[in-house]
Formats: sequence, structure tokens, C-alpha cells
Amino acid sequence: MPKVRFFRLICTIGRFSTALGLLSVFLSGCVKPKECSEIPYLEYRSAEISGRIAPTGDTVPVLDLTFYFQDGDGDIGTDGNETVLFFALQEKLNDSLYEQVYAVDDTGGRFAIEYQYMLRPIEAVTSNGAVYGTMTWRMEEFADIAREFDGHTIRFAIWLFDRKKQKSNVIHSEDILLSDYRF
Repeated sequence: MPKVRFFRLICTIGRFSTALGLLSVFLSGCVKPKECSEIPYLEYRSAEISGRIAPTGDTVPVLDLTFYFQDGDGDIGTDGNETVLFFALQEKLNDSLYEQVYAVDDTGGRFAIEYQYMLRPIEAVTSNGAVYGTMTWRMEEFADIAREFDGHTIRFAIWLFDRKKQKSNVIHSEDILLSDYRF
């Protein structure tokens, strides 16, 4: 092969490589925003028990529950006085069976033990208005639960509603064995 042809071949390969490189850079700049359903979605991440100093000076247990969330139209949270984030207490009966925990009121009526919270609106993270990320929610009421269910294994069912009243999927925390959570 003569030297001229060999040089032309190398130049052609170099131009082709450059063109492919430029094309890949151009296409990587055209990444679409994350597509999410308009119905909120949750994934459980973790639970962490720690202590906090109460106004009385005692150290009491608190529970931090972390979960991933996403919503395609970004309408999670409310400016009103609505409760939109829910945690329902469940007790473990055996290896795979959990039961909703109920309390009894003064009239003998039973009601599910659910913790309800307001959640402020979350700012959109994409150009199409979607919101997603992780959230850690601190349950200050955990000291009462730990005292009442000492020696039992519990978990929490977690869900939320967006401003259109669309309910997310229900996720569950890991099992939490309550044993001497007195710091």
C-alpha cells in the first residue's frame, strides 16, 4: 500500500471518530427530563432510632423514617391545613402476618392508630414540573409507641395524597423490635 493511501485512510478514520464524538456530545445534551406518573410513588429506604432531649431533661427515643418519593405533576404538599402524609401503626403477629393497631375511645369505638401530618409543597426539580427525591420524616410520637408496645415488633404503613387527592402506593417500614427504648 502506498504511503499516500495509508495517510488518507488514517485521515478518514480520524474524521469519522471526530464526527462520532461530536454526535455523542450533541445527543447527551438532549436528555429528556425524568418522566414520572402523576400519581405519587414511594419507596421505603430506612428507619433510624435515636434519642432527643425532652423539655423535662430526659432523653426520649425518636424515629426517623426515610423514603424516596416522586410525582410527575409536582403537586405533593399543601399550603392549607390539610393532612396529606400518613403513617399507620401495625403490629407483627407472626413471620408474615401484620395487624393494624386500633385504639378504643371513651364510647368503646375502635379507630386505627394513624399519624397524620401536613407536608409543605415541594419545589419542582425538572422543567416539566416533576418532583422527586428522598425525604426523612421524624416521628416525635415514637416515645409513646415504644413505651406502649415494649417487647413487640411493629412497622409503619406509609402513604400520601397529592393536591388532586391521588393516593400514592402504600409502603412499609422494616420491622422494629421495641425493646427498652429508654435512653
